[in-house]
Amino acid sequence: MIIDKDAHQLTISTNRSEFRRRHFRTNFKISLPAGMDIEVNNSYGEVKTVKVGNTNIKNRHGKIIASDIAGELLIENSYKDIEVDNVQSDCQIEGKHADVFVNGVKGKTQVVHQYGKVRLENISQDVKIEGSHSGVYGENLMGSVEVTTSYKKIALFNVGPTKIRARHSPVEVDGAREYVDIEDNYSKVRVDNLQGDLIVDGKNLGVYGKSIVGQKIHITSSYRNVELSEFSGKTTIFLEHGDIVLNPSPLTHPIEVKGKYAGIKFYWPLREKYPFEARAKNGDIKWKLPDEMSSQEEDHMSIVKAFLEEKEKPSIFLTTSYSTIRIEE
Repeated sequence: MIIDKDAHQLTISTNRSEFRRRHFRTNFKISLPAGMDIEVNNSYGEVKTVKVGNTNIKNRHGKIIASDIAGELLIENSYKDIEVDNVQSDCQIEGKHADVFVNGVKGKTQVVHQYGKVRLENISQDVKIEGSHSGVYGENLMGSVEVTTSYKKIALFNVGPTKIRARHSPVEVDGAREYVDIEDNYSKVRVDNLQGDLIVDGKNLGVYGKSIVGQKIHITSSYRNVELSEFSGKTTIFLEHGDIVLNPSPLTHPIEVKGKYAGIKFYWPLREKYPFEARAKNGDIKWKLPDEMSSQEEDHMSIVKAFLEEKEKPSIFLTTSYSTIRIEE
């Protein structure tokens, strides 16, 4: 063991390089005053730190456990798991081919990750995850959340404003605030209990949502279905080659749906009247309400209108081609 000390720091290292024999293990157990700043460089072994200050750990091929960190935490490792608990400031982690678990961070949290799982709980400020083939689970994330990943599931519960950029990743968000903004493809998105705006842009992406209350809902997709219930806000949906099922709350803003080769089923809010127009090119419109409506056919286009006298209320406009629009109670 080699110890170097100056006025600002204490350095402890091994003298392994002095030995010809290479296949042996060196273990350190070091007791320090609580809250002291530390920096650890290691490989092929576990690093565990408890009740220290600002902490910087680099550990190739080794597990890292860090808890009760009084300052900032920086971690870099691969091929072994990372466990973090109770950090009083910011936390930054870079890892790959391993799982990451973080609980209880008072500052901002950033994770750069590949090939494994990332689980974050009880984070007080903003979260940013940059992943590839990374499964992501987050719960009680109070600040903004930004996630990038591919091919693995993203599941978020009780989170702040959320931005997701994914490829081939199933997404589940339950209990978000301010907004959820998602770009994804070839998978499925479910958003429930959102107090804010919803924006989804995808291809071959199923979109499902319930209990969404915001100013704006904007969805673009293709070749999968879109189903929303108990939602309100200005709603705009574009879908090609799929089915749309909408069961809105009483309208606070207009609803506009544009489909191509897309069936539309719209459940009318009970005992309400809103200006309504539906158009189906080379398709059909089935009006199942007891109220009167007007219908016409022109140039392979079926048109149904109703409640046009309700000019002060939000409007409903549905259009599609080569499929059927159904309006039901």
